[in-house]
Amino acid sequence: MNRNVWTIIFLWIIFISNGQANTQSIAQNEINNTIPVLMQKYHINGIAIALIDHGKKSIYVFGKTNQGSPITQKSIFQLGSITKTFTTLLLSEEIENKNIKLSDSVTDYLVDFSKNRYFKKMTLEQLATFTSGLPFNQPDCIATKKQLQDYLLHLKPSLE
Repeated sequence: MNRNVWTIIFLWIIFISNGQANTQSIAQNEINNTIPVLMQKYHINGIAIALIDHGKKSIYVFGKTNQGSPITQKSIFQLGSITKTFTTLLLSEEIENKNIKLSDSVTDYLVDFSKNRYFKKMTLEQLATFTSGLPFNQPDCIATKKQLQDYLLHLKPSLE
């Protein structure tokens, strides 16, 4: 899907949820009325939207996967570059709340990775600034969480 479409949808959701007295019902109506139109216009097979407002979570699903299965709350989407936005937001909130520091080791949070000596030296700052030596993408042959964990446990980052 075109990145501009994702950005428009994301910003649109933020816009409809800001400053509204009854955000959930307004958002629900807007999402249910607008998303199908955008999907048709931009030839989008399926989409899932999560809206969290004051701790109340709502999930909306539309359409089908490329394989024809209905989109569900458990459907997995490839997010691409937008993950950087979400990760940075969450990281900055945790730093602001003094829950973490950029100088913390990756293995403080991903304990299993302490089995790989390279991860012990790797900091959150290095991950956040793409200076950790990790590859930008995993190999195409990795299809499961277990395969990804095994790959990372035996990985030697390029900085070493």
